[in-house]
Amino acid sequence: MCRHLEARPDDDRDANVWAKQLAMSVKTFHRLFSRHTGISFGQWRQFARLLGSLKGLATGEPVVQVALQLGYASQSAYTAVFRRHFGVTPREFYRSKDSVDEAD
Repeated sequence: MCRHLEARPDDDRDANVWAKQLAMSVKTFHRLFSRHTGISFGQWRQFARLLGSLKGLATGEPVVQVALQLGYASQSAYTAVFRRHFGVTPREFYRSKDSVDEAD
């Protein structure tokens, strides 16, 4: 399931659907997921999407395109999550990276 979601971050199936597909209760799914990863399914999915987005941003893809490819409803939703985790917007993240590279 994790490999699938890394390859298809726009897959929006929730824990209830995954639990059913794996023939377990949703409570068992959450318990096992947390035990094996150390974080909740929702947190893992968000981190996987954010990490997956860095490649697209690094290659210069428009932020809106990256956001939609990852399954976010809008660029602003993606930017809000990105800012919450990295402390800057996607554009600011790569602007600051470029200035560090230029200093090297």
